[in-house]
Amino acid sequence: MLRKSWQYQLLTNMKKKREDTPGNRELIDALFKEHLEGFYMRAKDTVNNKK
Repeated sequence: MLRKSWQYQLLTNMKKKREDTPGNRELIDALFKEHLEGFYMRAKDTVNNKK
């Protein structure tokens, strides 16, 4: 769950900050599709929720 949340937050923020071009849209869409399990991240063992 945390990996999917991290992927969503990162890519949607990237979408907001980057210029809206076909290439950028393709990249973000491809990253969502290629990483169905989300992005790996390092988090401390004390993380209790995704926020």
